[in-house]
Amino acid sequence: MNKARASESGNLLLVDDEPKVLALFSAALSAAGYRTWQANNGRDALRLVRERRPDLVLLDVGLPDLSGIEVCRQIKADPALIDMFVVMVSGQAISSADKINGLGIGADDYLTKPVDLPELVARIGTWVRLHRTSSALRASEEHYRQLVEALPDAVGLLDLEGRVISLNPQAVKFFGHPSAHPARERSLFEYTLPVERDRIQADFARLRRSGTLQNVVYTIVPESGRPFPAELTAALWAGESGHPDGFVLVVRDMTERHQAREQISLLAQALRSIQEFVCITDDRNVIRYVNQASLEGFGYSEAELVGMGPEILRSRTNPAELGETIARATMRGGWKGELVGRRKDGSEFPVLLTTSQIRDNDGKIRGYVGVARDVSEVKRLERAVQEVSEREQRRFGELLHDGLCQRLFSTAMACNLLREKLTEAGREEALEAGGILSKLDDALGEARSLARGLSLSNLARDGLLAALRDLASETSRDSRVPCEIDCPESLCIENEALITHLYRIAREAVHNATKHARPRRIVVRLNVGMECGWLEIEDDGIGMAAPFGTGSGLGLEMMRSRARMIGSELEIRRPVSGGTTIACRFPVDIMKTLECRSQD
Repeated sequence: MNKARASESGNLLLVDDEPKVLALFSAALSAAGYRTWQANNGRDALRLVRERRPDLVLLDVGLPDLSGIEVCRQIKADPALIDMFVVMVSGQAISSADKINGLGIGADDYLTKPVDLPELVARIGTWVRLHRTSSALRASEEHYRQLVEALPDAVGLLDLEGRVISLNPQAVKFFGHPSAHPARERSLFEYTLPVERDRIQADFARLRRSGTLQNVVYTIVPESGRPFPAELTAALWAGESGHPDGFVLVVRDMTERHQAREQISLLAQALRSIQEFVCITDDRNVIRYVNQASLEGFGYSEAELVGMGPEILRSRTNPAELGETIARATMRGGWKGELVGRRKDGSEFPVLLTTSQIRDNDGKIRGYVGVARDVSEVKRLERAVQEVSEREQRRFGELLHDGLCQRLFSTAMACNLLREKLTEAGREEALEAGGILSKLDDALGEARSLARGLSLSNLARDGLLAALRDLASETSRDSRVPCEIDCPESLCIENEALITHLYRIAREAVHNATKHARPRRIVVRLNVGMECGWLEIEDDGIGMAAPFGTGSGLGLEMMRSRARMIGSELEIRRPVSGGTTIACRFPVDIMKTLECRSQD
């Protein structure tokens, strides 16, 4: 018979000090399909038992070194051999007392010689099946015990009165027990709040009738520590009799879940309460949530927005590439800027939008969130402040022109008369008077230039192109940096508000270049196309420092504010060749819009 089949039938260790008996037993059992090993003394038997782990040991009582009783006792005392079957055989110790002694130290059966071989083979078949069934059962119990102990939830056995029988490690921690097998002194009901005990006892009464109890929540009060909310699931379990002996209980700590629910509830309340528009999209940029302020601000219902793209909330007057620009910037981390929003009724309004990513614990992008704010009132206030500022500047320029400039002119005229009289008298002081007159003329020129810059009188009189040329001339003269104007002679912009904003942006940019960039040349470009116009101020200096390009200096913020008021965004570029370019593009339609505002 091959070894594979013998191994399937069973592995046996035959222990006897009589070689003929060993040969007889071995021949009969091998013929029945068993694999056999042999030992003729107790010490060899114990060694083979630990090395080979047979299914069954057929053990003679009378051995030359250790008695079979002692060998059996050592086998049964070893936890690693707990499932091993031992059948004792003797031709001398055959009394009832001998049998009781052998069975008492753990033998699974006790036979007396002579043994009927067919009966022996049949009995061994039964013992091997029992052994394997017992081993499989014990392995299964160990497997499930390990699973139960590894569970993050508390698992315990209770008797029918609700008293604790045993607990897994997590339950020991939950209930504050010193061990997994506490004395039955406390019932589960005592680990709940007094106000909840009537409810839990009623639930367990229903459990006895129905057999299961699922997902009920109580407050557990451990022997030590703070009370915590717990979700209980229980079922009846039957003992060997088949009748219910108690309950299997699973307890899950709900503290983190309750905290998460509270946080989610708080967040939901915050989203409902804030005045900003909040829109959340999935990773495909499809709207999944909008708060109440968004619904009220844009005039849509939730059903009309969920499942749509965010472009439904943007005006078509925005630049065509704006959506792609926002998407790319958000993929890199986020975007912030102004755009024109569009309500369901078609009305439009300016919004300030900030976008960011939503990532899970593994860093994977799960969606995007946009937070927007209606800045219509801010824009109105900006325009009001700007208008007040413009009026004050004009007033100051007019005062400067009508006051200081006139005084300087009168003083220069008087100085010129004095110089002429001194010259006629042949006095040497005439030369000094001429120097004073020259300085007065320079001061008068600077005062008039400053007055024109403040009052913008030349803008209203001569137009934007002439004012830019005056600016270039002043810059070239005062800073000794060549400043050029690149603008078509035929260009004509008549909207006074647009002219004012463009001139102020150009003047501030030129001033910043001469003050900070140490340029060799400055070029101001202005043109208007079919759909948009553009203004660019380019220098070849050392370049704008990063903090200035992204910061909030007063001059830069004023330029940005003016750009927004003409429907543009200020753009600051640093070409590879060096220098800085400040640019803004404005829609042609803004001219009519600004005219309407001016009339209002």
